[in-house]
Amino acid sequence: IVVASYSVGNRYGKLYLEELKAEYPNAGLFTSQKRQLDYLYIESLNDFDKAIARMKEIRNNTQFKNSWVHIVRLSR
Repeated sequence: IVVASYSVGNRYGKLYLEELKAEYPNAGLFTSQKRQLDYLYIESLNDFDKAIARMKEIRNNTQFKNSWVHIVRLSR
């Protein structure tokens, strides 16, 4: 569940990731080489329906009103 995006290597993205990890220990960063963006996420789920439900919960109960589910295809 993505909560922010920055240009690849942006120092503010890395600083924000450290802030996120304080509250969300599983927070991380995923780089899209195609889009040249670093996506900061607070959770990673393998089940689409559960991810959508969790995103809605996060939108309703946290400051991340614009969070979204980003589908990552690891292989083709």
